[in-house]
Amino acid sequence: MKKTSLIFAALFATTFAMAQNTATTTQTGNGNGAETTQTGNNTSTTTQAGPNNIAETTQVGQNSASINQSNFATPGHFASISQQGDQGSAGIGNSADIVQQQRGASATIEQVGDNNRAGLTQAGPNDAGTAVATTAGIYQKGNDNLLSTVNGNGVIGNANGSAYMQNGTSFPNDKSFLQVDQLGDGNKAGVYLMGGTDASILQDGNLNSASINSQSNATGALNLASIAQTGDENTARIDQGPRGSSLFSGDDNHASIGQDGFDNTASINQFGEGNRATLTQLGDLNLGTISQTGIGHIATMTQNGMSNTAVITQTGN
Repeated sequence: MKKTSLIFAALFATTFAMAQNTATTTQTGNGNGAETTQTGNNTSTTTQAGPNNIAETTQVGQNSASINQSNFATPGHFASISQQGDQGSAGIGNSADIVQQQRGASATIEQVGDNNRAGLTQAGPNDAGTAVATTAGIYQKGNDNLLSTVNGNGVIGNANGSAYMQNGTSFPNDKSFLQVDQLGDGNKAGVYLMGGTDASILQDGNLNSASINSQSNATGALNLASIAQTGDENTARIDQGPRGSSLFSGDDNHASIGQDGFDNTASINQFGEGNRATLTQLGDLNLGTISQTGIGHIATMTQNGMSNTAVITQTGN
């Protein structure tokens, strides 16, 4: 009888260790709602301040999630994190955090796989409550994918960084929209948006790197920035903005990069307003650069084959 009791105690302790979850929810204000569902060694922290915030967290195994929402005025924020992945006791699983600090922000992060990292920050007291809400959607399917911020030199941050979206005035166009889809393993994406930008990144493959750094004037038209990568070890970078020049607002720039192949490198730099640039690479080991400084430039570059190099530079108004 004593032996049987010891075996039962050992099994109970093992089961408890495998399923041990920690969840903390703190809410300040009226009309907040929070829902957390965890299965297996998960950690979740939800903090909401202000009225009418909604937060949902669903985790399956070895995951960590954090939602922190502040509300300057109604309407409130919406945030949802759904993670599925189990690396076992030796792995760290998925990690996702959402911080929203302007009104009416909406963000969704879904991770399927192991050791993915997605961080998102939406900041600024956006008072354009009648306009379309600031939205962001992040989807990672695979292993070791990363979403972080990017600096002015195109360097993507580490796992401690977060994609950054700054909105901070009462102008309806001072809103950013972001969609990131990472399908594969070891992909990296870096995002820094200030002002109004509609940005999207699609990575379908392995070990791809993509970054978007867009800054614009709140009163102007949205910037558009799009990167689509199919294949492995491709690198793409888009930079948009006035970059400290009082002559340009940094508004209404459109940039699109499409890569299908292996080890291609593409970059588009737009410093001005009303510029249009499209760069397409089909093949392997291609290098393409488009640089536009000024107003109203149009450029199209297509590379089809292997080891091609091309540069387009446009300046003036």
